[in-house]
Amino acid sequence: MVLKKLGDSREDILIKELGGIVSRLDSVRRDYGLVSDPALAAQLIAKAKHIILEFDGEDSKFIKDIEIKRNKYDIFRFNTFLEIKGIVQGFYDLCNKKIIFKDKFKGISLKYDKILEEIDFGSDIYRDVIMEINNTYKFGFFTSMYILIRKLLENLIYDCLKKHYGTANIEKFFNESKTKHHGFSTLRLNFNALIQEPGFIAMVGSVDQKIIDLLGEFKEKGNINAHSLFNFPHQSFVEEKKEEIDLLLSRLKNILENS
Repeated sequence: MVLKKLGDSREDILIKELGGIVSRLDSVRRDYGLVSDPALAAQLIAKAKHIILEFDGEDSKFIKDIEIKRNKYDIFRFNTFLEIKGIVQGFYDLCNKKIIFKDKFKGISLKYDKILEEIDFGSDIYRDVIMEINNTYKFGFFTSMYILIRKLLENLIYDCLKKHYGTANIEKFFNESKTKHHGFSTLRLNFNALIQEPGFIAMVGSVDQKIIDLLGEFKEKGNINAHSLFNFPHQSFVEEKKEEIDLLLSRLKNILENS
């Protein structure tokens, strides 16, 4: 495989610098005990953090992971140093792949910078899934994007039903005989019944009909196209529905917080 040669854009320059830092971090590692040059290690990690901040911002998972490691242990102890070095290496690898993929998909026209708003559900799993969905959109993997959005909605509906009913009505979201949660169709029907219940409306309020219709569209299109998944225009469908999907996600978050 021939990889793209890094150019002179700000993004490319930062990745070159980070690659150099990753190489230099190797020069201060030892087989046990303390790192050989604690001051240099701290300086390199600070530079790496600065580059990651420029790429990802204050809320970057990589920055948070670095800070957790630095706060939890003495940064200069070997095991912790290796963990931080691994975080920096992981970010470098991720960015390098993005730059390599950038040219491959430069002919794709995107309507949005990101297809989903980064709504905080208080879960690392949901945060990572939304980030992955936005990256599949950015790099043109529209079939994967569509499947992930559908699974995201399915899991959020499951969580809403589980939060509201609890184990007393486990059959609403879980099939005990098969020891797995219900499929999208059953979860959607049970969710539609839930939002009509007076007790639910008293706690959470009414749910817009558009949300019910949108869930139905994802269910129907997913089923209709099960055997022709690659021919379905996933990009145009999701771009057209972006505002409704973001509204649906916000409403599901509200339900999870208040039911």
